[in-house]
This record gives sequence, C-alpha cells and structure tokens, in this order.
Amino acid sequence: MPHETEVKLDYSYDPEWRRVRGIRICPMLIANFVCEGRGCICMRHDYKTILDHGKLWVDGDSDPLITYEPYKQEVALLGAFILQCKSLSLSVQRSEESPHYPGQTILLIVRAKPPEHRD
Repeated sequence: MPHETEVKLDYSYDPEWRRVRGIRICPMLIANFVCEGRGCICMRHDYKTILDHGKLWVDGDSDPLITYEPYKQEVALLGAFILQCKSLSLSVQRSEESPHYPGQTILLIVRAKPPEHRD
C-alpha cells in the first residue's frame, strides 16, 4: 500500500481532467444555472458534510464536473442530495475509492447529463 502522502497527492482522477480554481464550486453552475447564494444547493447547511473537499474540474471534452470527497454519509441525506442534483439534470457517480483518505471517504462525481439522457 502506498504511503498516505503519496495517495493524498494523487489527484489526477482521470489524466484528461484539469483542475479549475478561483470559481465557486456549485452544482448549479455546471447545470448552467446561476448560483443562488445563501439558498443554493452549495450553501445548504444539511449538505455541508456531503460537499466536503469539493473540487471543480474540466474533463477532456471541456465539460465541467465537480468531485466531492465526504466522509461516510447517511443514506437518506445522500439520497436527498442525489435527487436534488437529478432535478437539475445532473448525474452523481459514487465510488468507495476516494483518493482523499481511502477507506474513510467516498468519492462523488457530479456532472451534467448529456441532453439525450435528461429527464
């Protein structure tokens, strides 16, 4: 098993992803909406543990996506977050293999659904 610092520094996820800094990390933005500030999904107090360790990326096709790496979550709260994302035509992928403290955190990847897969 790699040394913990080696794991924590391996944030490439996908070699084609590029990290974007200096922009609010908000699911509304990748859904082509305006962040609503205090009442927004990115500011909801009950989601604050889900939105832990958020990072904004651009993939190889120049599409934006967000990764979150929260510690283990309540199923109901995570389900509510996923449903809210779905209502914005966003998909949420979940993996138990997060680069941030493996085994302690999960990886959530939030991205816009392609138009052909929107509800």
